[in-house]
Order: sequence, then C-alpha cells, then structure tokens
Amino acid sequence: MAFFSIFFSKMTVDPRMYFLALIPEPSFSDKVRNLQRELREKFGLSYAMRLPPHITLQAPFNCQIPERELEGIISHIRDKFRSIKLKASGFDSFINAVVYISMEPNDELLEFQSWLSDYLNSTGCLSLSQGNNDYVPHITLAHRDLDTEHFEEVWKDFESRKIDDEFYVNELVIFRHDQRSWHVEKSIRSKALFA
Repeated sequence: MAFFSIFFSKMTVDPRMYFLALIPEPSFSDKVRNLQRELREKFGLSYAMRLPPHITLQAPFNCQIPERELEGIISHIRDKFRSIKLKASGFDSFINAVVYISMEPNDELLEFQSWLSDYLNSTGCLSLSQGNNDYVPHITLAHRDLDTEHFEEVWKDFESRKIDDEFYVNELVIFRHDQRSWHVEKSIRSKALFA
C-alpha cells in the first residue's frame, strides 16, 4: 500500500477508473478536515482536501465491464456492507511523502476489504495486479503536494501528536474519474449500526 500515493499520482487515467472508500461519520470527518486545513495554513498543503476524508478500500482500478453488470456488482456490495466502528491510533507516514491518520487493527474492516477485493476480482472488474496486497487502513492528511524536501518539517509537527478517536464508517463511496478529477459515482449507506 505504500506505493499507493505514488501510483495514484503517476497513473494514466482510463474513463472507467474507479476507487472505493469508506467515509467516516461527520464528527470525525470534520476533525480530519480541520487537520487538513491546518496543513494548508501552515505548509500550503491542500491536495488531500480535493476529496472528502476517507479510508480507501480499493485503490484505483480499471473496470471494463458493461454498465448494466456494474450495477449488479454495486447491488451485491450494498447487500454486504455494514457499519464498522474504527479507532484512530495516531499519525504515521509512508516513504517521506504521505502523512496520515492510522487505524487500530480491526478484523471487521480487514475481512470486508479482503472480501471486496476478492469479489471484484471474481467479477472480472479487478485484476490481481490491481489488488491491495498490503492493505494499510488510513486517512490521508497530506500527499502529492508534500515533497521530500518539506516532509521533515511537516512530520516534526505531527509525529508526537496524539489522536485516539473512535468513530463509525456508515458510508461506502464509489468514486469514478472523469479524466480530470474524481467524482462520487455511487454512495452506499450501511444497513445497520453495530454498537
């Protein structure tokens, strides 16, 4: 997963490019957005603000199946998706180019992500080479416009900070790229909340 941001920034975009993500409940999303605003104000970093705060379930992939088949796939995902309670476990980084909020290990999330990857693969919508081999659940605070030259300064500001919020993810979003930017293709709300 460490290569995700590099891959994401250098990929050529096909009109059938998608990625799937979980959206945290509004109170936690607001907290993430405030941290992103702080990064924009202190360091001029704003690229991560182009999308709502999210936890990627499936990195960008090309899906070349017909639209009518895609609707069936989305319907099956909708049937399987349930709300998941997560806990932020601090700040971390990938390869001196990404700063993110890490998540405590969560079996329910890992099982759903694994099922989703296997399911998309079984439909022909996802090839094995497009799968998330080393899935690291996280919420990105800064990437792409964070270069290695400024990373140390940003990381010094975040490495000792604490965050340990618990929150629910009740929404799964399917983003589609239009060759300029990502847009919400479908939003799936969970069928039930688990306490």
